[in-house]
Amino acid sequence: MDKKKLTEADIRTKFITPAIENGFLAPFKVVPKGITIDGGLRATKGLVDKYSHEME
Repeated sequence: MDKKKLTEADIRTKFITPAIENGFLAPFKVVPKGITIDGGLRATKGLVDKYSHEME
C-alpha cells in the first residue's frame, strides 16, 4: 500500500482552513512584544521604595 505524502496545499485544505473557519485557529499572526515587569523603570541615585530602602 502506497502512503501519499501530504503537500502543503493538502495540509492547508484538510486541516488549517476548517480550523480557521470554525474558530479554533486565529487567522492572524501573533507578534511578541517586549513587555517588562518594571515597565522600563531605571532607578536613579537617591530613589527609594515604599519602605524607604534605597533602590539599586
